[in-house]
Amino acid sequence: MVDLLLFSNEFPRSVRHCIRRADEVLHDISGTPTGRYSNSCEKITGALLAKLSFAGPPEVMARGLHAYIDELQVQLNAAGQAVFENYVLLPGEVDRHFPRGTRPESLSDWQREQQQQQQQ
Repeated sequence: MVDLLLFSNEFPRSVRHCIRRADEVLHDISGTPTGRYSNSCEKITGALLAKLSFAGPPEVMARGLHAYIDELQVQLNAAGQAVFENYVLLPGEVDRHFPRGTRPESLSDWQREQQQQQQQ
């Protein structure tokens, strides 16, 4: 079951299949050839795809299923953050909200604030 849900290249709901498609779409958007990267989201999805391509159930069981899936979730969150910062958050918005020299290392606090304002 782990092989099907995590590592299958054909099963459209497997993690590997979804990451492969996301990686393909990101490369289509940027025009960068597959196997190379032009931004952080392509780098993260490419690294994650390679990890999933060269792993299998024995590695999952050795690490522990829960720990392996937790690590995947952290990497998927990083990919989502990178997509947001590269394609959704416009540079002009960053400059408007963070004057030169005040931009935080991560924009997640600003994003949380924006999400809270949208929910109100």
